[in-house]
Amino acid sequence: MTIKHAIVFSIFSFLVIGIYSVVSMPIAAFASEDAPYSVAIESPKAASTASNTLAETAVPKKLEVIKSNAAAVTPRSTVARNLKAVNITLGNIARNAKPFIFKPVANTTAATPKADPTVCTNKPSPSLTLAVASNLWEPAQFLASTFEERNPGVIVEVCHNSTGELERQIIAGGSGYDIFLAANTETPIDLCSNYSSLCYPTTDPPSDSVFNYAIGILVLWSHRNIDLTDGLDLVDNPEINSLAYADPGDAPYGKATQQTLEQTGQWNNLLGSKLVNPPYSNIDLTYRAVLNETNDAGFIAKSQICNNGNPLQPYVEYDHSLYDQIIQAGTILNTNHTTLAESFKTFLLSDSTNPQTQGGQTILTTKFCYVSALTKKSNSSSSSTKNSASTSKSKTAK
Repeated sequence: MTIKHAIVFSIFSFLVIGIYSVVSMPIAAFASEDAPYSVAIESPKAASTASNTLAETAVPKKLEVIKSNAAAVTPRSTVARNLKAVNITLGNIARNAKPFIFKPVANTTAATPKADPTVCTNKPSPSLTLAVASNLWEPAQFLASTFEERNPGVIVEVCHNSTGELERQIIAGGSGYDIFLAANTETPIDLCSNYSSLCYPTTDPPSDSVFNYAIGILVLWSHRNIDLTDGLDLVDNPEINSLAYADPGDAPYGKATQQTLEQTGQWNNLLGSKLVNPPYSNIDLTYRAVLNETNDAGFIAKSQICNNGNPLQPYVEYDHSLYDQIIQAGTILNTNHTTLAESFKTFLLSDSTNPQTQGGQTILTTKFCYVSALTKKSNSSSSSTKNSASTSKSKTAK
């Protein structure tokens, strides 16, 4: 090799090393072998709400890097619902020169949404704690206040979430709940049958410790002035572009929604178009999404829009022949507060109409539009049982 050739080769080597260093430095700045990330490619209509975004100089404008932490990505976040995601593991490329490895994420339409945190009234030093399904959130607070007024010194805490999530918390232990009021009968029966030591009193069969306290009604409601006259044709309704509903796997009202739409032949068409994806994890979040007009309309519990017996309009009330009747049941849990819990149960199941001793059944039916649990069969889950859906329309949604 001549001196001339050696000089050319040296210059070429320095150029290669320099280019490699420039390319590697931005990646090395945020890469480490112990730092898994998710890269979300934003769809044209999606607005990113991702957290922990790295410097824009490290990624393209339409590429956002977020820590891959399932607990930090909420089920209704824009990322989970609107973004097409892929997982990426970043090795220390500067040291090991490992290539990017892309792995597709499971289809988000098939994923079960992560439960949202349980919300409580957070009263100091409660004497009794109720774990209630989200449709009972407002009614339970009213019942708790009434019970407190009649029992001076007693403080009743109320916590709500989906029926399925509350059962998981009770089974896990340490929830602090004294009474479990679900939105169906199956879940309390399952709890007391498979974890009989958690329920009170211990009975044979264990399901005998479960009691019915209300019958719920499914409605389609909008906070906007939308024509809901034909509740059986939501696919072609031009005023409805997004429909809120609760997760059928965890929320009984979500299950009733799916059954109703399947019975009316709309489920498959709406699932890929107007129904939110993923669904809300409980019925309270579903209601608030419609109330805040995040969604045009939504399937919720009638109790959520019932104001002293008068539901807010416009709404559609579906006959319970389209879905499994929502018989809501509960059980007392085996804690140190069983005596007080028994007293609350007696109040809850009382149908007294005396203003001074008004019972829970009277409150639930006259103020919050439930059907009494003392009725074996609901003959009024809608104002008309002859039609597959009865409707109510008003010029104002307020």
